[in-house]
Amino acid sequence: MTYVTEYFQEAYLPFGCFVLIKLDMNRIRLLKLEVDASSIRLTLCTGKLKLNPNTVLVFDEDMMT
Repeated sequence: MTYVTEYFQEAYLPFGCFVLIKLDMNRIRLLKLEVDASSIRLTLCTGKLKLNPNTVLVFDEDMMT
């Protein structure tokens, strides 16, 4: 994931914590990968991590928490 992200940031707030991921869409296009934040969200929710779909939010094609 580090090769296709602009940044991967942890945030700790009084009401909880989250990870903010900004995808590098130029790099993804250059590598001819067919992924975006929505497809990565689906993988996170159905893979070994089995995250709850309600807790993985997509803000844009390249931004997710």
